[in-house]
Amino acid sequence: MTSSAKTDLREKFVFSSCVKSDVWHPQKDKRGFESWHFNALNDNSDEAILISFYDNFVLSPRYNSANQKASLNGNSSKTDETLFPTFTFTYYKNGKLVYRIVRELNDEDFSADADVPQCAIGKNSFKYESAPYGSGYLILIDVSMGRKKRLVANFEFLSVESDICPEENPVPPATHWRNIVALRSDVTGTIRIKNSTGNNLDEINFRGTGSHDHIYDNRWIPDTVESWLWGSVHFARSSAIFVRFQEIAESKPITKLFLVKNEEFVETEVRCKTLDYQRNLYGLKYPSGIEFSSKNNSRLLVEHKETIDSSFAHVRSLSEITFMINNGEPKKAIGITEHVFTKPLRNRWLDWLINFKIRRNH
Repeated sequence: MTSSAKTDLREKFVFSSCVKSDVWHPQKDKRGFESWHFNALNDNSDEAILISFYDNFVLSPRYNSANQKASLNGNSSKTDETLFPTFTFTYYKNGKLVYRIVRELNDEDFSADADVPQCAIGKNSFKYESAPYGSGYLILIDVSMGRKKRLVANFEFLSVESDICPEENPVPPATHWRNIVALRSDVTGTIRIKNSTGNNLDEINFRGTGSHDHIYDNRWIPDTVESWLWGSVHFARSSAIFVRFQEIAESKPITKLFLVKNEEFVETEVRCKTLDYQRNLYGLKYPSGIEFSSKNNSRLLVEHKETIDSSFAHVRSLSEITFMINNGEPKKAIGITEHVFTKPLRNRWLDWLINFKIRRNH
């Protein structure tokens, strides 16, 4: 396996593809955060699952309020050691949101390992495991939906393309680090909705293709990051992940395309052009069409199709993605994209509205 990717410590954005580094980093500043994301589309691209684990939830009003107070007081970190762990799950089918769960729990409900890739928030957990048929991640979910119902699920993300670019150097403190642990995974799982007596009210079997990435930042995001766009798409024999990352203090964003094909991982610097804009239900303005292009005439076109989840600060979408290498034959597929804008996280008057989407129980 070969790789053209290198970690440039001079950049504000650092990437890797490293299982060993997919662990928790408890030594970081308490204003910072880590999150682990598992996303997948089924074989027909009409179902999507999004699963996330946060040690500090970047959209949490409690987390942002504590950090904002510290910032106004001139402190470099929060005055307490409290974490704001949150688990999120989204299931989307045929153009409609079916299940969405956002649970912020207490500090004592969070556990993670600094040596082994695993994390638990309440009864929801993931763990990296090896088996004779391959290696990957086992995800277990057991969470209240209210009205005496629970969502119980299990997923296996069996890695196909992963651990391609190990991180050999320490990540600088003032850096946004994306660990694209598994760019491509075979995903299977079952979702069950149970009533108070344990009987199934709904059962969904899922099979598809997905990816897993891990975000680490030692800083409070609204102080340092203006926005980011992140997306992934899987074709028959290749996968692509693209990012556009803008720091507040930098005049130009960092824009990159990562391509995996035939066990080769290629990083490409690309130009980015916004084609159109639209607003979500909360009034957030975001690009609905984006074109990435490189010097070798490769082009990737992203067109928004359906919104999976959104708020005052983010939009997750299903997008039609067209990819063409060296002016060759275009490939089309449905992918998952995410836009995050941090400015609304400073607006305290939005906190009570954001709270409608967050429940603080098991």
